[in-house]
Amino acid sequence: MSTAPKAEEKRAQEVPEYLIYETVKGKPIYYKGYQEVLSGAKKPEEIMGDSTLQAWLKAQLTGILFNTLMEKGYEITTGELGLKLPENTERAADIAIFKAERLELSPHYSQIPPDIVIEIDIQADTGKQSEMEYVLDKIEDYVTFGTERVIWIFTHSEKVMVATPEKPWLTYGWDEEIEVLPGLSINVKTIVGRKIKGGNA
Repeated sequence: MSTAPKAEEKRAQEVPEYLIYETVKGKPIYYKGYQEVLSGAKKPEEIMGDSTLQAWLKAQLTGILFNTLMEKGYEITTGELGLKLPENTERAADIAIFKAERLELSPHYSQIPPDIVIEIDIQADTGKQSEMEYVLDKIEDYVTFGTERVIWIFTHSEKVMVATPEKPWLTYGWDEEIEVLPGLSINVKTIVGRKIKGGNA
């Protein structure tokens, strides 16, 4: 008889709840680096925070979205919006875009799917999964939930993945125009390049 399930259950009991980043079908996914927190090598805030590039890029994208989409009837949330999905699954979205009439404000996670989600890098400890398997599973969860487009930006490889239901999921370079919505595209290289020319991001 396998002892793996018992070992996983014991580990889940030993890891503090604040180190849980997401939950998938009842199983916790921890923040990347959580083991270093448990060993005392790092403090929790050291693994939960963004790098300067991630935080700056998230702020820049949010500003662009606010300036362009608010007047078109959209609302934007940022800062790891909690999403409550079916099958005891909870995901965290870096930037989420809702049609204004669909966004419900409450002290709880959203049970309404964003129209568009933008992710930057990976903050999860993917365990036995590869990081790409984690990305694909999370995108699939969003799409099944009802999100119409997922844009995932990878700062290390300088790639952008775009997933739209019932269409091929495509990967682009940073220097390519990425459509967020009709009439609004972003070019990550141009955004980052403006800052780098004036100093380090």
